[in-house]
Amino acid sequence: MTTEPGVETPICTSVIVCEQIYQDRATGKLALIGVFNRVGAERFPHQENISVFFSLTNGRGQVDVTLRIEQDDGEALVTINGQHTIPGPLTILDHGVQLKKATFKKAGRHWATVWCGAELLNRRPFDVVPMQQAPQGDMPPDVTEA
Repeated sequence: MTTEPGVETPICTSVIVCEQIYQDRATGKLALIGVFNRVGAERFPHQENISVFFSLTNGRGQVDVTLRIEQDDGEALVTINGQHTIPGPLTILDHGVQLKKATFKKAGRHWATVWCGAELLNRRPFDVVPMQQAPQGDMPPDVTEA
């Protein structure tokens, strides 16, 4: 936690890994395209364009936020640092990062992690698997229509 006056560490309510993030110019709404939990690789190292969406709230002030893509052993493959100003604890800050040619060194569990300073706020797992093991799609989502 930060000790600066007027600054409160936010919470990260969601982390989503997808192929692309699109923002509608007219409405400002975000569309997450191709949400996935698994990347198929023909060989290693493997490069893949991926996007990560995360949502922050319950914070205040200027905070240092870091997005990292990590291997299961904790090695950071990608690190993106940024500062965000959160006016107050009721603010919801949605943020999308598009990573061109993220390089995966080996198969296995990977994590999209969101940090505030040295504090881990949230993380999302996804697997990188050899192509011959990659099924033709993830499990269908549990979607309920009302």
